Amino acid sequence: MLERIQQAVGKECLPINLPAKNANRRSRLLFQSAGESDFFSVEAAHSALVDQVVEVDEKLMEKYL
Repeated sequence: MLERIQQAVGKECLPINLPAKNANRRSRLLFQSAGESDFFSVEAAHSALVDQVVEVDEKLMEKYL
């Protein structure tokens, strides 16, 4: 589903939460870079989200770098 959304909207459309433990819990990507997910790597998804945020805000990018 994410791939179809990204094809329609763009690669900058990223999840901020991922389902975990058979969708009974969630991994909150803004606040954690490790954890469990039913699919995707939490670390990779967190990194992609942070990278996307800093790309659109120069002040955040300066802090990040």
